[in-house]
Amino acid sequence: AASEISGLVIMNDIKDGKYINVENRVIEGNIVLNYSETEVPQNNGLTRCTIRSPLFFKDCHFKGSIKGFVESISGPSKSMNFEQTLCFINCTFDEEVDLRAAVFHGVLTFQDCIFMKDVNLTESNFTQGVCLANSTFEQFLGMQNCKTLVRFDASQIKCYGGFSCQGCVFYSDVIFNNASFEKTSEFSLCLFDQGLFLN
Repeated sequence: AASEISGLVIMNDIKDGKYINVENRVIEGNIVLNYSETEVPQNNGLTRCTIRSPLFFKDCHFKGSIKGFVESISGPSKSMNFEQTLCFINCTFDEEVDLRAAVFHGVLTFQDCIFMKDVNLTESNFTQGVCLANSTFEQFLGMQNCKTLVRFDASQIKCYGGFSCQGCVFYSDVIFNNASFEKTSEFSLCLFDQGLFLN
């Protein structure tokens, strides 16, 4: 059986700039990514926190939420700047994954994953590609107003709770081959600069 590890341990390792490579673990508690020492104010009411090391998770079960966006009433909200790869392979997420308004300078991968609650990637920018291939989204997958500079691979995804990429700009190929959407799928106001594959 997979051994347990606290989300706080992972958060502290990320804060210390360590390379994160976690396999076959049950991760207890929430992971809040945006409490790094490096915070840069943006001109849109955001403070962006930077993670410089790659994060890799395989065959993991996340019992808590993953938050890379925190709204603030009194000051600027916090979002993320990922300078390296953020990769999840064959992972299960019991709670919400919220990475709104993030900038990804490495590839974002959620491959062969299962999400039991909402996934929010709204208003994020992807400079090195996105892979959601063969993942299952039991609740809502939100990607409104995103920008992707290279390939976006959502082949064989299963969305049971709705999907929206309204207002997205795709500068390279977009792949939805063998994808299934049980509820509303929203593609309005999108710009597709290259190929759109829906086989």
